[in-house]
Amino acid sequence: MVEALSPGNWRYDRKIKLSAYRDTGAPEVWLVDPLARTVEVFVLVPDRSEYVLRERRGKGETVGSTVLLGLKLEVARLFPPAE
Repeated sequence: MVEALSPGNWRYDRKIKLSAYRDTGAPEVWLVDPLARTVEVFVLVPDRSEYVLRERRGKGETVGSTVLLGLKLEVARLFPPAE
């Protein structure tokens, strides 16, 4: 699951939506923050009670998935060039 955070709704995206994704059993959620230009990867713990932050990456770093093995993305390429 990938969620792009909205500046006006980031609390809703982080709390309500993350809980909803947990309830569906989504094993991994990426929160993409266009303002901070970061990606946070959360993984569902084995008992499915909560997500834990696996990694937070930004410019100059790559982010990977525990679900899609071998997937590696350069964080900077996920955002338009800075002006």
